[in-house]
Amino acid sequence: MARVYSVQMFAGTAGPAASTLVTVPTGMVYVLRDFECSPDDESSPDWGRLYLSGPPGNPFVHTTHVAAEMTDQWQGRVVVNAGQSVRWVSATRTYRLVLSGYSLFA
Repeated sequence: MARVYSVQMFAGTAGPAASTLVTVPTGMVYVLRDFECSPDDESSPDWGRLYLSGPPGNPFVHTTHVAAEMTDQWQGRVVVNAGQSVRWVSATRTYRLVLSGYSLFA
């Protein structure tokens, strides 16, 4: 029987350079359910992209355009398999990010 746990996968900041927010450990599966982002400063609007990397090459990508003092939220269900990473990149700004969902393991 599988066990399911709610988990906050990442809470922090990430800048314009591509960065790995979380990598799913061996023997586990994460289900990304909620993603929120807001700019860390009040500069002009910018874009950011949340995506998966690693085998088997899940095609999930969420692109956001967030103005100063605004928040973008995505809700859904994306399976992130063991060995895959959830990554973030933006054009020029640092963002505050929160990812949450479920962790599953046998």
